[in-house]
Amino acid sequence: MYSSVTSQSMVMTSGGGASFATSAEVRPKLLVVDDLPAIRDVIATGLRYSGFDACCASGGDEARALVAIDPPALVITDLNMPSGDGWGLIDFCRAHYPQLPVLIVSGLPPGTHPEIESFADGYLAKPFDFRELLAEVARLVPAGSGLWKVG
Repeated sequence: MYSSVTSQSMVMTSGGGASFATSAEVRPKLLVVDDLPAIRDVIATGLRYSGFDACCASGGDEARALVAIDPPALVITDLNMPSGDGWGLIDFCRAHYPQLPVLIVSGLPPGTHPEIESFADGYLAKPFDFRELLAEVARLVPAGSGLWKVG
């Protein structure tokens, strides 16, 4: 799993907020996949500010390569991308890393394709409130999961 050790960083609290941790901790690494750099960078920056490590991929092809090298704690992906779509990425994750949670973040409105919401572990429609994203991340990568360690 991706991880990073830091001596002071911001961590999620159970109420969805964040607080600083002063001891060394291992932070889960999240993979953000979107073909639009502005969206990808805003999500990754917000996750880093919230205490996560975040790496980025511009499409499903690049994301599959990153996951194969070192699976993250969570994949956050768009669906419609020119360089390998999110559908293929999710299929790859399910086939090779069945325990890896996948959160879809897409411009497709909820209910448009009912199979979308059952295809992954979570779904957010763009645009979304960043607090909604953090709530989904906290649900999919819970503090007691062993991915968060303070020591």
